[in-house]
Amino acid sequence: MQVKRLVTARGVCFLNGRLLCARQIHSEQNGKINEFWSTPGGKLDPEEDILSCIKREMVEETGIEPTVGDLLYVQQYNDGTYEYIEFFFNVENPEDYRKIDLSKTTHGETEIANIDFIDPKNNFILPKFLSETNIENDINSKKTKIFNYL
Repeated sequence: MQVKRLVTARGVCFLNGRLLCARQIHSEQNGKINEFWSTPGGKLDPEEDILSCIKREMVEETGIEPTVGDLLYVQQYNDGTYEYIEFFFNVENPEDYRKIDLSKTTHGETEIANIDFIDPKNNFILPKFLSETNIENDINSKKTKIFNYL
């Protein structure tokens, strides 16, 4: 069986030592809520550029348009069904995300159970590297880190 490749874009919205993360609702799994947190973002549409993708996904899930900054991380992994290539961009306007009203989003109420700024060191976040790296230093260094789990 050939593995399909998916490309995703995600926002790293970091404020006062906390990372904006969501717990997703899975409609294909009878509304099951993820046990883990993840940063907002999603799959690149056909012929969509990566910066348009991150802006669209952040607006769909939060109702707030990001000011997209540097590319912080690239992650590649295979879950057995898909090979993912994920691009994580710094969101330069994190203060705008302090109050998110999911009822004012196109996808928030159907896809997100919880969204909040959380401590990345003390919560179950995927990908795991977000709990292990120093996000503030990574933002300030302006150097992209690559994580490969193939």
